[in-house]
Amino acid sequence: MKSRKSLVVAAAIAVLCGISAESNAAVPVNLGLFEPVQIAAVDDDVRGFELGIFWDRSAEMYGLAIAGGGNIANAEMRGAMVSVGFNWCDADCTGVTAALGFNRTGGSFSGVQWAYGANICHGDMRGLQDACSNYANRMHGLQVGLVNMGHDVRGLQVGVINTAEEMSGVQIGILNFIRNSKLPFFPIVNAKF
Repeated sequence: MKSRKSLVVAAAIAVLCGISAESNAAVPVNLGLFEPVQIAAVDDDVRGFELGIFWDRSAEMYGLAIAGGGNIANAEMRGAMVSVGFNWCDADCTGVTAALGFNRTGGSFSGVQWAYGANICHGDMRGLQDACSNYANRMHGLQVGLVNMGHDVRGLQVGVINTAEEMSGVQIGILNFIRNSKLPFFPIVNAKF
């Protein structure tokens, strides 16, 4: 009888903590200190709210994620990630990421990336990047920072140093570089259309 009671208590704790035999379960809330000390498993999708005292990790994140250290999404993110340290998404993101440290997106990003430190988008960036240092593989929109970098930039770069391999737009800053241009360097304002 005692072993049956222990089994029921263990099963109830597992359900409350989000421990599941199925991977990629969807949970409405994820709370924790750091991964793996959190309610949801790291391969669970969070559809709602996520709070990590130090950091949190989920598969897909749809909603609002707040962390003291950082937010990590192993897959897609739609919504907002806000942290003191960093926001890290391995796939496509839509929405807002804001951090004192840095924001990093492995796929494409649509929306606003804001950080004191750096914003990094390895895919298509559509929207605004605002940080000390900004990088986007393909930028469609506005970069504002001390250093702005992009492989293929369509839009506006405003900073001290602006660099682009390909450009269809305007750079405003002290040093402006457009590698594949008849005018590869020009101070204050440079443009290519």
